Amino acid sequence: MAEALASSNRTFDPLADPLATEFGAHRWLSSEREEAYSDWFGWILEQIGDSGRILRLLGVRDGKLLQACASEKPLINREFKIPDGRPDLVVEFGKRLLVIVEIKTKSFGRVAVRDQLTRYARWVPDPRNPPQQTLRYFAAVEFGEFDCPSMFEPLPWRELTLRMREQAREWIRASKNQPPDRNDLIRAAMTLAFCGAVEQNLLGLSGKPVLFRTRSSAEYLEEW
Repeated sequence: MAEALASSNRTFDPLADPLATEFGAHRWLSSEREEAYSDWFGWILEQIGDSGRILRLLGVRDGKLLQACASEKPLINREFKIPDGRPDLVVEFGKRLLVIVEIKTKSFGRVAVRDQLTRYARWVPDPRNPPQQTLRYFAAVEFGEFDCPSMFEPLPWRELTLRMREQAREWIRASKNQPPDRNDLIRAAMTLAFCGAVEQNLLGLSGKPVLFRTRSSAEYLEEW
């Protein structure tokens, strides 16, 4: 565990691996505050700004779709009001693509959430001029036996934090260019802080030598 953490610290120099900082004591970052997590995640997407990077962060690997959206300026909407509710995030890529992300940070009622996602899947922003394609994601810690509606793709928080770590590392590298972009270092620090909150409060990981967390945390860092 210590070796993996030290290696990760070197990767994030001059910052450090977020598991080395305690985020569990921060009430604003408790698992009950879903709005805080969705707002912060939305802010990170805004800071990325690039369509391709945002889509890759969400797990999109379709080269044609990435290329089609490359010239589009992403518009991130938080708690977007629609007739049947308020999806946590709605990202518009012009008329080429619409992305809906619903976020859960704690256990959820399977029947209620399935109904919620089904209602969101029926929504079309402008029936007369709909987007060419729509992607829908449901972010959660564990899915267990939850039967996610076919219109939505499960998006594990673990995958998201690993990808956000990559984005933070890209910003750190950019901050070391000449002249250095110090805004990128701030973005990296804020993104790593968010990763730390998710990893510790939602995924149950820690950089502290607590017996029941050591193995899972070490495996996570090794994967990273």
